[in-house]
Formats: sequence, structure tokens, C-alpha cells
Amino acid sequence: MHRAMAAGNTSLDFHGVEFKHGDPQNLDINGGGSLEFLPHNSVHRWIGGSTALTTHAPEDPIFYVFHSNLERLWDVWQKLGNSRTDPSTPDWLDAEFLFFDENAVVRSVKVRDSLSTEDFGYSYEKVFDESWISYDNSTSTTPTSRPTSGSYQ
Repeated sequence: MHRAMAAGNTSLDFHGVEFKHGDPQNLDINGGGSLEFLPHNSVHRWIGGSTALTTHAPEDPIFYVFHSNLERLWDVWQKLGNSRTDPSTPDWLDAEFLFFDENAVVRSVKVRDSLSTEDFGYSYEKVFDESWISYDNSTSTTPTSRPTSGSYQ
């Protein structure tokens, strides 16, 4: 998690390659950012079942819990500072997605209209993320000497 969250400073580091209007609608497996590769894809595979399949993942109730935490991590990442902001290109801001509302009516929502959780009436609970964000992984965990055959410590 430390590498996924603290390593990159730009939205491309965190989210991955930019998609622009007119780009082919296929995903480049090598285009994901640190959030996509580490916690996101790994957890989909770990859960398995329909959650591991892109076409069926939203059918599994755990999908919503899992993706809610990814959105929380995005919020944490932005608050780390150092130019960690949402992409600002029109292709990203004006991208539209279709959703069903509470009355089963299809609604179109632009990214630019869904950037603030407060606009949707919620914010994330303050938790102690500092313990893993500032984790010092510079200390080697490699043993300095190897046990000899037959000896256990």
C-alpha cells in the first residue's frame, strides 16, 4: 500500500495512462497506475469468483465495499499534497457515464460533476492512515546470516 499511495506524485502515476476522446475502447494492461496495479487488481483477483471478471464484478456485493475504499484512498492520496490533483483535461472532466438512479431511470453523469464527495452528501471518516503512508521501507528484512542445516532459532 505504501508504494501504491506514496510513490507517485501525479494523477498519471496514481491512475495510469490518459484516455482521450476517440481512443480505442480497449484497455492497455500495462497502462494502469500504482492504484490500479496494486490494491485494485490484486484484490479483484484475491476475492475471485465473479469479482475477478470485469464484465461481472459489479454483480458481487463486495464490489461496492471494495470500490468505496478505493475512492477513500483516492481522497487520501489527494490530501498528501505535492501536486496530487485530479486530471484537468477536458477529455477527463467531460467524460460521461451512464447510471441508473433510485427510480431506475438512466442518468448521464460527467466526471466534473462527481469530483466532490461533499456534493453527494458524505465525507470520509478520519482514520490513522499515517502509520502506513509514512512507512519506512528502507530497512532491509534480509537476514544477515543464514541458519546452518539442522539449526533453528
